[in-house]
Amino acid sequence: MRSKGSAALSSGKIMVLGYGPFAGQPINPAWELARQLPESIGKCQIMTGQLPVVWFEAYERMQEQIALHKPDSVLCLGQAGNWQGMFVERVGINLCEGPKDNKGIAYPVGIPLVEGAPTAYFTSTPYTKMIQAMQNEDIPCKYSYSAGAYLCNTALYGALHIAATQYPHMTAGFIHVPTLPEQEWDRPMMSMPFDLQMRAITLCLEAIASTLED
Repeated sequence: MRSKGSAALSSGKIMVLGYGPFAGQPINPAWELARQLPESIGKCQIMTGQLPVVWFEAYERMQEQIALHKPDSVLCLGQAGNWQGMFVERVGINLCEGPKDNKGIAYPVGIPLVEGAPTAYFTSTPYTKMIQAMQNEDIPCKYSYSAGAYLCNTALYGALHIAATQYPHMTAGFIHVPTLPEQEWDRPMMSMPFDLQMRAITLCLEAIASTLED
């Protein structure tokens, strides 16, 4: 985890967590975006961290970092290769199911991330402002009502559950970002240049920051 910003910033702290490389790829745009963010946006301090693409370890890492830094908002980032735009996720579900993680562990039969917890949570980041800000600059984007059941959903549901049970003031959300043109896959993938992705994420963080400032 890298903490950025200064004491002069007083309107809040935003934590951006991006998944690291997976599926044999040397990079993941989710982490590349997170680690290259500015030190502050608006009057908000920006903190960044990488999540491991490993079942349950990602949730544990998130819990540790939120407990340590106590952010006012958490925005998680993950990679999706099925569209050349930004997916602003709206729902996280209490389900772990999907292919192997970076340690070769797979959960083909669904199990809950948190036993006895609610089935689902809606995101609490200002998604309408985020979408509008990107649309104003003609950046491809849309709402998504399913983050799947793999580790991206784990991050989304995990952040929302932590907020609901431990930090009720904290907002949480997730954005699926496209692959980068330089990534090589064995099947066709949709991509978006890094600079445009960075502009999109910055606009979304500006929307979150403005809400915290209000």
